[in-house]
Order: sequence, then C-alpha cells, then structure tokens
Amino acid sequence: MVHIPSNIIFGRLVDKIGRNRLISIGVFLDGISMLLYAIAQDPFFLLFGRIVHGIGGGFGGPATMAYISDATTQRRSGRGMALYGMSIGFSNLIGFLLGGLVAQIIGESNLFFIMAIILFIMSFTSFFLPSIYQPSKKKINLREELKTFRRTVVRRSMISPYFSILAMMFNMGIVTAVYTLMLEHSAYTVGQTGMILSIMVIFSIIIHYPAGILSDRIGYVKVMLIGLLL
Repeated sequence: MVHIPSNIIFGRLVDKIGRNRLISIGVFLDGISMLLYAIAQDPFFLLFGRIVHGIGGGFGGPATMAYISDATTQRRSGRGMALYGMSIGFSNLIGFLLGGLVAQIIGESNLFFIMAIILFIMSFTSFFLPSIYQPSKKKINLREELKTFRRTVVRRSMISPYFSILAMMFNMGIVTAVYTLMLEHSAYTVGQTGMILSIMVIFSIIIHYPAGILSDRIGYVKVMLIGLLL
C-alpha cells in the first residue's frame, strides 16, 4: 500500500537527480526500518516500520532498475534484468537460509540490529557507485510528465507485463504468508521454514539468466507467458 505510490512519487526523481543518491537514500531508509523492527513493542509501531520500509523501496527500487538499464545495451537488456533478478534471488536465498537459523540463535531483535548496520554501510558505499547516467538539463513540467505517464500506463503492450507482475506478486504473497503459516501449524521451526522456502529461490536463481537470454531471442511476451503457465 505504501510501496506502490512511493514508486510513482519518488520514481520521478530518478531521472532528475540521478540514480546513486536515490539508491543510497532507499538503502538508508531500509536500515531505519530494520531498527524500527528491532525495537517494536506493539503492532502499530511495527506498522510504522513497514511504512518506512515501503518508502525506502520507493526510492531504491526504481533507481536500481534504472541503474541496471543504464549499464546494459538494449540488445542485452533481458540479460541485464535477469542479473538484477538473480541478485534479488540470492538475497532472498541468504535471507531464507540464514535468517531463521540466526534468529533462533541470537533472537529476532539482534538480527534486525545487525541488518540495520549492514544496510547503513551499504547506503554509504552506494554514493561511490560509478555515475553512468547524466540527468537531462531539459526541464519538463508536471503536466507533461503526467501525460507521458498516462500514455505509458495505458499502452496495449503493457497489458502482458501488468498481468505477469500481478500473478508473480500474488503468488509470492501466498507463499510468504499462507504457506509459512501452514508450515508453522505443522510444527516446523523458523529455521526449517526458511530452508524450505529457499528451495523455491534456488530454482528461481537457476532459471533467471537462461530466461533472460531467451527473452532477448524470442521476445519478452513469450517468456512471460511461459512463466505464467508455470
């Protein structure tokens, strides 16, 4: 609920002030959210942490995807997005495998504190990423931006990506919420649940790059349809 409007609002800044700053701000806000999770004592405070986390994603998400797009040619854009997806997959794999086990050993709060420190360090180092994109000196007013946004959103070619993303995120929501509860009711520990969820991530990482190569050869729509069928 927060992440979607944050992407729209803060995504506008990506082309205006560059990628590096927004990546750094997004990672820093993610670190703040980890601190809030660590000290949360009630659901409302935890909800506030989730809001901050969503805003951080609104800064970092569009900026990281734009950075990858800048670093890859159009002919190899599928491979570039595949590498981006693989990096997310590796992060999920490490999180699922180690998160539950480490939380059982040192506790959830201590784990969140450690993650906050790591994210703050990454936020600082993000400032030193090579500057690939140069912001345009041409100023575009808000009305022109809204027209461009509207034309992009309602394009017929965007229908397939919309349904693909909707199906993927709906599936992830079920897996991370309902399936996790099912495992908990079946007396699985947090560590065991993380290891079971990591199996899905492993196969996702394996298939990402071949799927990116395939999309460069036969087109994105066909690959998306194959993914939806699977």
